[in-house]
Amino acid sequence: MSQRLCTIGIHGLTSIGQQFAAHHASSKTRVCISDEDPSFPDLVIGEYRNQTELDERDQHDVPLAERASRSMIGASGWKELVQRVEHPRKIFVFGTYGDDEKFREVWDSLSSLLQRGDIVVRWGTEDGNDEIIHKFYTESV
Repeated sequence: MSQRLCTIGIHGLTSIGQQFAAHHASSKTRVCISDEDPSFPDLVIGEYRNQTELDERDQHDVPLAERASRSMIGASGWKELVQRVEHPRKIFVFGTYGDDEKFREVWDSLSSLLQRGDIVVRWGTEDGNDEIIHKFYTESV
């Protein structure tokens, strides 16, 4: 059985990344999450489901797969995250705030998996003097 694709992908489960994912999932937007620690998405999803399933107790007419508690899924890495997000992909990267080197590593891992039209949004700030980061902001995939 194939799984429905997600609308957005989120990498970097900082507190802001988790809140961003939960906000969208609670609106029943399908969200795929990943982190540098591949075991962390399962913990985040478990906590999210514990919190949202209580609110869904009386939703017997809504199929389980369409409930907000089931709108967040995990990915073990970049390849799986990209495969689980519908095209054109919208991927948000958290946890690189003020760390251009870390974002450069993320971009090097991610860019070869993207297709024309995909969007990557970096949450945070950048140095502005970094040639690779500048290229990211001025060239499309």
